[in-house]
Amino acid sequence: MHSTPTGQVTEIVRFRLKPGADTTRFVADARATLPFVERMGGMISRHLSVDNDGLWSDTLIWATMAQAQAAQAAARQEPSFGPFMSHIDLDSVDMSHGTLHWSATGTG
Repeated sequence: MHSTPTGQVTEIVRFRLKPGADTTRFVADARATLPFVERMGGMISRHLSVDNDGLWSDTLIWATMAQAQAAQAAARQEPSFGPFMSHIDLDSVDMSHGTLHWSATGTG
């Protein structure tokens, strides 16, 4: 299925974990932030991945930029983000937002 969304926003956060971080615990702590993100409204999808060099990506699709920015601001005060963020090397974080022009989903 192909679609052309209007106004949707990609949020891509790339980072490295702290040396010795437990990746299983990290992923569990990432999953624990999902109820908060969903309560913020506007999240369409979220994907957490890591490449062969240990660079992680937390990729979200938001309905609007305003919703993405509101969630980002609120996350700073959200208790469930503490354990998640404790694994991340904060000096390595790079976040970007962009307007989604085209997307496609497969049939799997």
